[in-house]
Amino acid sequence: MNPRAEVRTLDKQGLADFIQELKREKYRHEAPFDEKFRAGFAKAMSKLPKSKRMTEEVGYARYIDNCVAAWEARQAKTVEEAKVPKVDQTESDDKLLASFFAAKGAEMLSHRLASTFRSVGFYVGQLNRDVNAARVAEYGTAMEKGGWWFTPDPIVVTDTGEIINGLHRLLAVERVVGRKDFDAPAPQFVVVWGVDKQAAILMDESRRSTTDRRDIAMRYAKAEKGLGQRGVRVTA
Repeated sequence: MNPRAEVRTLDKQGLADFIQELKREKYRHEAPFDEKFRAGFAKAMSKLPKSKRMTEEVGYARYIDNCVAAWEARQAKTVEEAKVPKVDQTESDDKLLASFFAAKGAEMLSHRLASTFRSVGFYVGQLNRDVNAARVAEYGTAMEKGGWWFTPDPIVVTDTGEIINGLHRLLAVERVVGRKDFDAPAPQFVVVWGVDKQAAILMDESRRSTTDRRDIAMRYAKAEKGLGQRGVRVTA
């Protein structure tokens, strides 16, 4: 594990780039750059002409990007499949109306799925507090008014690709920076990648309630057993 830190500007493109890196981090965990990969890569390169060979680092980066592209292709397929109306095939006195409602429902489902796959909330994992919608709105308003200041308090991502600090800030960014009328400076954050997920138990301790501590401990235990799920829960 090699934690790394950087400063990112999260305008609309910056947020999209952050989400892409979040996806890469998840695949780096699932398919690490280890001896098994190196052995397979060396075998593959030995079958290619020298002009087409590449270093292990370049090959691994390309492999991870291909994994992410395949993931996104599956998401796009899910969105497209949702566009197909599921019409009741039983006899109906008003099939035209039924077809209309089915088509509109499919359109709404497809749009919702596409928005979900683009959202940072889909990729954060379960090692954070439940999202407080009021706090997200408060942060978003500050960003819109240009009253958001750079601080060294980092966005923290584990070596398994889960956000354990800064989720409210990220959701606030997502809420405001994509708007056409957003003309304030894009917020900047320190981002620390590759942190051991055990840090989730102690992260942001001063702001956690007893319920927060219990929920995160339970989610950590489930994650250790491979039972975690993507997405976030929102509270008022």
